[in-house]
Amino acid sequence: MKRILVISWYFPPINSSEGLVTYKLLKNSKYQYDVCMQDSNDSWSYGKNEQLPECGNVKKICLQGESLDTWKSAAVEYFRKHQNEYDIVMTRSMPPESHEIGLEIKKMKPGITWIASFGDPIANNPFVLKGMQTMSPYSLQMRYVRKMGIREMISPVREMKNLLWKRRQKAPLQALEKERTLEHNILSNCDKIIFNNPYQKKYMLSSCGKEIAKKAVVLPHSFDAELYDASIAPRSSDKIQMVYIGHLDATRTPRLFLKARVLSAQLCLKAHPNVFFAGQITGFEGYMESAASGLLAAHQMLARLKGRELPPPPAATMCGALLDYITTPNKDFQPMGANMGILPRTEEINSIRDKRERYMALSQAAQDAMQAWVKEYEA
Repeated sequence: MKRILVISWYFPPINSSEGLVTYKLLKNSKYQYDVCMQDSNDSWSYGKNEQLPECGNVKKICLQGESLDTWKSAAVEYFRKHQNEYDIVMTRSMPPESHEIGLEIKKMKPGITWIASFGDPIANNPFVLKGMQTMSPYSLQMRYVRKMGIREMISPVREMKNLLWKRRQKAPLQALEKERTLEHNILSNCDKIIFNNPYQKKYMLSSCGKEIAKKAVVLPHSFDAELYDASIAPRSSDKIQMVYIGHLDATRTPRLFLKARVLSAQLCLKAHPNVFFAGQITGFEGYMESAASGLLAAHQMLARLKGRELPPPPAATMCGALLDYITTPNKDFQPMGANMGILPRTEEINSIRDKRERYMALSQAAQDAMQAWVKEYEA
């Protein structure tokens, strides 16, 4: 069989989750691959310093990467010159331009087998939809979501705000529709579709017919022990360590794993109280907040070693309020950073009309509560 052509914007040494997944897929395969990539543009990645062992079955073809458009044109031109060398092409996203190249290749050589491998959905991507309003807050449809009186329904001011909102949202909604059309064209024209998990498959194929569904397979991310540093191996059999290769932030977070039902206010697992967590993985959002969670976890571990229980800081403190938030069951849980809105307020503080003075009172109350907690802990 001829070599397989892989189209992937990300591939080591470009450091990204997509490149890492592609690397593992190819490294552990018995076939030979040529990877059309670029190694100069680290936009939307975590740098270009991913030093991984070279794969004997992979040949890198570095193309111009000044922009996605120049790389796309270079990849299409490369295939035009070398199309007789390949019977199979696999395109990897993100970004979607990889699959756009697949569409061009399929037009150029209809008989080639095209495998479209998806990292994230192109259309209706949850990361995009999360920060996007698809329904106007001034629309009459909102009467089914919130209480809307007859005066508001017939108000010309409401209708004017609705028209202005639609005008502002026109470009984002058009882009969303363009992505839906692109994704449908990809799914319709490729020969095989690879998804990371069954949930992604169900999500992306929910509006597709049976013919498209027949082409889909689920290929989970592979585990490769060779990628992990041997020096971080557990020193004893009773020590639990969790090692993660990838990137964590407010969006890409294992919060579903560590949400309130498994994480206690002492920042340890309820089922395994000797396993502590700190940082953004807990649901604390922000550098300062993550550092604070590390200090709290360290104090908890020290108290445990001394044979005593350390209660969490009072909810009146910022640390205590964040702990209370991440350990309270919430079906719409999102990471939380320090903000005045999560601090409890007394009637006296609520009676302060000036916002600055009210926040100063909240801050003073939090400092007093923290000092009292520290004093009690040190006693």
